[in-house]
Amino acid sequence: MLSDSDIAKLSFGRIVKAVVLNSTENHPVEPHYGVMLDSNEAIREHDKFFLAIISTNEKIDSRFLVPVPARTGLTGNIVCSWCPSDPIDLAAITEVHPHTLSDSEMAKVLRMIRAYRDFLKSTQS
Repeated sequence: MLSDSDIAKLSFGRIVKAVVLNSTENHPVEPHYGVMLDSNEAIREHDKFFLAIISTNEKIDSRFLVPVPARTGLTGNIVCSWCPSDPIDLAAITEVHPHTLSDSEMAKVLRMIRAYRDFLKSTQS
């Protein structure tokens, strides 16, 4: 359970560690870091959140990756094709990382998520 002070740190672009579903969304996996995608207003109003997951897996399709900024101290990539369709519960968050991505860093992530979703649409038509 997060402390009130950790809950107060939750914001758009904040890196958190949470229990998430695997990339095919069929079973939970060990806690992974992820970047919060919700607006600050939505985060304050709800106890469910959307994340883009961070992974060090080298076998993931590299077309939809954004490198994690080195200043965070984390390695790997933000996997823009691994944004679980169901939001995670506040109770699933096990850690609030000290870093938040900047607006320009988040713009790259959001552009890549859109590119991935556009790619999916183009393959379904």
